[in-house]
Amino acid sequence: MAIIFPRVLPPTPGNGIIRAELVGQSVVGSTLSPFTLQEQVQVGQGQRWQMGLSIPPMQRDEAEAWVTFLLSLNG
Repeated sequence: MAIIFPRVLPPTPGNGIIRAELVGQSVVGSTLSPFTLQEQVQVGQGQRWQMGLSIPPMQRDEAEAWVTFLLSLNG
């Protein structure tokens, strides 16, 4: 079965999603120069989104629909 975008959220029991938190992350490193004691910052190319999601308790078949949906996002 082909995965078609945009994806549609599976049905959620009760009042739907309880809490959602979306956080952006970037790769940044810093060091302190032993000669000048100044901070040196290196900004990397890596960036990603991280999401936390709370949904109400559900039956196994409902949970399987959510697992399938999340895995279809490939990441």
